[in-house]
Amino acid sequence: MTIHRGKVHDYLGMDLDFSSDKVLKIRMIKYIKKIHEEFPEEIKTAAATPAAEHLFDVREDKKDILLPEEQALAFHRTTAQLLFLGAPARPNIHTPVSFLCSRTKQPDKDDWGKLKRVLKYLYGTRHMKPCLTADNLETRTWWVDASYAVQPNQQGSPS
Repeated sequence: MTIHRGKVHDYLGMDLDFSSDKVLKIRMIKYIKKIHEEFPEEIKTAAATPAAEHLFDVREDKKDILLPEEQALAFHRTTAQLLFLGAPARPNIHTPVSFLCSRTKQPDKDDWGKLKRVLKYLYGTRHMKPCLTADNLETRTWWVDASYAVQPNQQGSPS
């Protein structure tokens, strides 16, 4: 067990920076770099958003071009890494990562392109860091949004 004192701490791949008063900055730049290094293709271009308009478009089963096993494993691993990244440091990738999680069982070439789009976005925004602030510990405000009983075609449950 080691003890670390100071205003910046490394914990589970996160750099937690408490150097500003009432502000916590969460950086995962090293983790994002590791994801890019382990990905089988080199990502050196940026995307303006983590997903394109066709994120939820899925081809019919007959037209799927499934990924080879090794590439499918890389897809699954990278998607899991992005899931871990999104929770503490990059909530802006939650929507595409949630969709990609639903495709890990049998990813196709379109899913691979969507995964690369998220990685391109992260490449261009790798130095972004969320800042959590607390002005008042007595008033709590929560914003919640959820989608229940969503079908594979991304429509609501049948009535």
